[in-house]
Amino acid sequence: MSELIHFVFEPLALLFGAAGVLGGIAGIIGAAGWARVERIKAEGKRRPASDASQETVLAEIQALRQQIQEMQSTGHQFDLSFDEALTRLEQRVGGLERKAAAPVVMSQPEASHQGVGRR
Repeated sequence: MSELIHFVFEPLALLFGAAGVLGGIAGIIGAAGWARVERIKAEGKRRPASDASQETVLAEIQALRQQIQEMQSTGHQFDLSFDEALTRLEQRVGGLERKAAAPVVMSQPEASHQGVGRR
């Protein structure tokens, strides 16, 4: 299962850069959570469900849903932070380009008057 996850997500991560890496990480964690849910379901089919074990399974599923929501929120925050950093960088580069495009005016130094023995 993990080989399949690596096979699928590694090329995607390389393709989409930093945002792809974050998405790939969230995808891997989500896939692991999904596999855990499937394993819990499979265990439930093999043995008769008691009320206590069914409550445990439901609690696990709810905890996994909460984790997925937190990861989605974190991924969104990373995307916004990355976009803000790119915007700031673009503004700084734009400022440097405007400075480089402006003509450079050099002032002429005033003629200095020096004399020997004069104050």
